[in-house]
Amino acid sequence: MDKTLLLRQDFEQLYQALKDEGYQVVGPTEKQGAIQFEHINNFEQLPWGRQEQVEPGSYQLKQAQENRCFQWNTGPQSFKPYLFSPTQMLWTGDETDDGLVFKQVEPTATPLAFIGVRSCDIAALYLQDKHFMHSQYPDVWYTQQREQMFIVAVNCS
Repeated sequence: MDKTLLLRQDFEQLYQALKDEGYQVVGPTEKQGAIQFEHINNFEQLPWGRQEQVEPGSYQLKQAQENRCFQWNTGPQSFKPYLFSPTQMLWTGDETDDGLVFKQVEPTATPLAFIGVRSCDIAALYLQDKHFMHSQYPDVWYTQQREQMFIVAVNCS
């Protein structure tokens, strides 16, 4: 696993390199009052200067004193929805003179690059990999999507 420190001034260069390699870039954004992963068109969409304030029964984002990008904790959503689609066509059927003929749909994956992933999400990903990729009966859909992922992790502050 390659580890490299990415400086703020290099974000746009990274974004362009990922796009040039065919990745759709997904990063943390502020949506509905929380940090959530969404497709992004540039790094200005990241939650610069945002920080959460958490108290018993309360979660809200506020403007931080510093204009840092990753000074929030993991939000209510991980990147799991990108690995497990809520709907997925597994097979098709055609009616013929001899009856129904079923055909398996081949899995297709979208190259996705995730920016701002936390270590707890990576730990969860390893557990999913163990079950869905490295078990006796691997899930071909999960495996193909997982193999198309590029992850840029950030340290927790």
